[in-house]
Amino acid sequence: MIAEEIVERYPKVPLAIAKQYKEPETYLWVNTDDPNLFPIRIELPKPPEYHLIAGFGLPARAQKFEYQVYPERLKKLERRCTNITQIWDVLDAERDDYKEELDWIFTQWDRRANGYWCFINGRPTYIDGWHYTYVNFWKFKNKKLPQFRSANRKFFLFNRFSYTCSHDFASRDEFGRPIPNEDGYYDFIDLGYRVCMGTTFPKGRRGGASNMSLCIGYCETTVMEGVISGIISMNGDSSEKHFKDILVPGWMEMPFFFKPMYNGKNPPSSEIFWAAPAKTGDVVNIDMGLQTLFNYSPTAQATFYDGDKVFFMLCDEEGKATEVDVSDRWLVLRQCLGQGSGAIIEGFSVHPSTVGEMNNKGGAAYFELCSDSHFEDRNANGQSRSGLFNLFIPAYDGLEGFIDEFGESIIDTPTPEQAAFIRRNVGAREYLLKKRQAYLDKGTPAALEKYREEVRLNPIWWAECFRTEGGDIGFNMEILETTMDELRYKKDVFQRGNLQWKDKKVDGEVEWEYDPEGKFEMSKVFNPEYYNRKYMKDGEWYPQFPKRGICSADPFKFMSEAEFKQRKDKAKMSNGGGAAFWNRDQEIDPDNKDIKEWQSYRFVMAYNYRTSDQDEYAEDMLMMAVYLGYMMYPEVNVDLVYKHFVKRGYSGFLKYDIDELTGKVKDKPGFTSLTASKQKLFNKLRDHVELHGRREKHISILDECHSIKGIEQMTMYDLFTACGGCLMGLESTFDELIDELNDSSDIGIFFHVQ
Repeated sequence: MIAEEIVERYPKVPLAIAKQYKEPETYLWVNTDDPNLFPIRIELPKPPEYHLIAGFGLPARAQKFEYQVYPERLKKLERRCTNITQIWDVLDAERDDYKEELDWIFTQWDRRANGYWCFINGRPTYIDGWHYTYVNFWKFKNKKLPQFRSANRKFFLFNRFSYTCSHDFASRDEFGRPIPNEDGYYDFIDLGYRVCMGTTFPKGRRGGASNMSLCIGYCETTVMEGVISGIISMNGDSSEKHFKDILVPGWMEMPFFFKPMYNGKNPPSSEIFWAAPAKTGDVVNIDMGLQTLFNYSPTAQATFYDGDKVFFMLCDEEGKATEVDVSDRWLVLRQCLGQGSGAIIEGFSVHPSTVGEMNNKGGAAYFELCSDSHFEDRNANGQSRSGLFNLFIPAYDGLEGFIDEFGESIIDTPTPEQAAFIRRNVGAREYLLKKRQAYLDKGTPAALEKYREEVRLNPIWWAECFRTEGGDIGFNMEILETTMDELRYKKDVFQRGNLQWKDKKVDGEVEWEYDPEGKFEMSKVFNPEYYNRKYMKDGEWYPQFPKRGICSADPFKFMSEAEFKQRKDKAKMSNGGGAAFWNRDQEIDPDNKDIKEWQSYRFVMAYNYRTSDQDEYAEDMLMMAVYLGYMMYPEVNVDLVYKHFVKRGYSGFLKYDIDELTGKVKDKPGFTSLTASKQKLFNKLRDHVELHGRREKHISILDECHSIKGIEQMTMYDLFTACGGCLMGLESTFDELIDELNDSSDIGIFFHVQ
């Protein structure tokens, strides 16, 4: 609504004030601008008439979230009565006299159930009912109320969205990937049943996630009859602490009208049972009240809740758990929240964990749980593999010291008013980045360890949440992590695109086509004469300068759509991997040049994509080799790529190994993924990272080296395998035969093409 329309409809509002007002949000985005997360758009309710929104008519700078003022007459009434039943008896008997107070109570219940609208700095802002209750009535152990924070608003809105989500993507390809509409976003269909059991929330330190989660649990549990809600954490002591230090104080400090009847002692030691006291005066109370229980598990094991029907569950600090694999534990606990093996969802769970305090064992299991919880990766029932949805809020959103007077996060350069309020001239993002850079610039081992700790405590990318889980297979984590961080904040390090035959003339020239959604990443643009250098000999194509570089491919085993649908609930399908490596260029990196200053000897292309057709993938690999003029050294357990090269007349682009015993070229090109070869591949990549990792430009490659936990996981890391194949291919003694091959007319003495 523009200013003139406001003034026309509300003449008492001065035009100068109306001009300060903004349009209300229609939706909220979460998980944005992160390469590892799918952005989620949360539709917001339609706002009421402006005059019904709190703060209307005030100047924008006077519009802030205002705490509710507890009526003085209710305070006096509470002091006068000995229990909640007496309070309600008085209100019932004197309802006319307490009309204003009762109206206020009914308003609080309405806002708790349906949310709250208020103006904040000129914008009509919707606050979820859980959040409204949390800020106004959920007191901490020190009896203080939380402050309004826009970052917390995202947490509550996302959890409400997940709690009520019943939709799935309207269109998917044959491998289950959502297909965007013409506008670049996605259409959804309502399935008519809930599809989400809860949320994961890897986070930095503090932030109040446990308090917020238990406030949600309290709000929902105390309107349900005959249910069980609970807390399970990394161990029994932690669960007990959350119960006694968060849930109990939050409940006991609630106003009387948000408290169900309670049967038990104050404070409770192990459970809260909301039911009527066994006897009130001469009246025996049988099965009165909610008959609802909220307790905690004295152990980290799932056995405490196994077999129970649980309505709400806080699964806290799972990244720290050492007594149990939380990913396996969730397979048991999720059965408590629904029926039919999760087909009918009745409960809800929240899984926050402080990432800076994760240990290796717990962090790996929590990472697996989160990896199974991506919003876009759904099964036939519309659920993620875990039944959960991931939420990530970067550390700069909600960072203390960078919150303005309206509760908004100051992420980028502050306005003059914000700078005056926080007494800083930089936003939270720049502050955290400069803090990191200072450690990197110092460069000492102690400073680099402080850098890593800073990243762990204040993650600003999803991948940083799980950094404590690298390093157990020998990769230099400091090189991987610092290089990835530097690359994230540089522009134009690489570009995405596709390779295609120029003018659709197959076997002519291959050209690069920029496409932000393309299948390839390219980080080096060579001079034009470098590309498409091939020649034909005896009916086969060969690269003209094959020693310039090497390609490798890790092909996927093709499955039909029907085969995939039978399998996709059990495991995530692997992609086709591909990589191209630029060999050392003596012209720009001669022998007298320090290895740290080299420009060449690094990866220049990366491919990690699953096509719908196996020939499409194989042709992509062929075009990569032709475009760069590199030989192909593929993984041949799946013979898709090398047979495609042979079929297409490009056997001259295939690189073979020489048998050490016979001195002859082996029957098949490339390498196999036998155990010995896998270990060699790992060693090659580990050594490359140590010596040359800082020169790499592809975050995707570095991230796979950082994330993989062992040889047994290679089938899950297709790009990793292709990169290792490149490095193994470089050392093949087949290079010694290349010059002789170029001079020979008898190609068959070198190749055994099948």
